[in-house]
Amino acid sequence: MGRCVSPGCRGEYEPREITHSVTWQAGAVVIDRVPAAVCPRCGGAVLEEVTLSRIDEILRSRRPPPGRLAFSRGPGSRRRR
Repeated sequence: MGRCVSPGCRGEYEPREITHSVTWQAGAVVIDRVPAAVCPRCGGAVLEEVTLSRIDEILRSRRPPPGRLAFSRGPGSRRRR
C-alpha cells in the first residue's frame, strides 16, 4: 500500500477498517468499518477518494441525524483484499 507519509515515520500502510468521525449539519456522525490505509507504527490513516465519495453519498442520501452509522460500500461494489 505504500510508505507512510507522516514526518519521521518509516512504517508501511496496511489495509484496515477504522471508525471515522464527521461533522455533519451541526452534529457529529461516527461511521464504523470505514476502509483505510493505516500505518501500524504511527497510526496515521489515509482514505481513498472513492471512500470519501461514498461517505459523502451516505451522508447526503440519508440525511442522518447525529449518531453512529456503518459504512456501506454501495450497490455493485466489492470488498478489496
